[in-house]
Amino acid sequence: MKKLAIVFLVAVLTSVSTFSNNNDDVKEIDLKLRKKIIELLGNYKGNLDSNIKTTVDFIINKKGEIIVVSVDSKKPNVASFIKNRLNYQIASIEKLEILKTYRVPVKFLKQN
Repeated sequence: MKKLAIVFLVAVLTSVSTFSNNNDDVKEIDLKLRKKIIELLGNYKGNLDSNIKTTVDFIINKKGEIIVVSVDSKKPNVASFIKNRLNYQIASIEKLEILKTYRVPVKFLKQN
């Protein structure tokens, strides 16, 4: 009976600790990271004939720098702009995972 009570207690503690780990920290880090990317990109000065949606894949190295892995854009000037603005910039956000690939959607709006 004692062993059964111990097994039950371990099962309850395991399930409680599993449910207590939520994704709030992940969402907060993603929001901070997105804001940092927008801040680093600034305004695109080139001419656009339409709005452009793209996705930027990058990693954070051991120094906390952003390393652009790929830019999903058919416009080479936009891809070049993103790489030039983001590569080797310091992310300065706590709790980022080193060498994890992050993906951030980016939208450039056509100026009228």
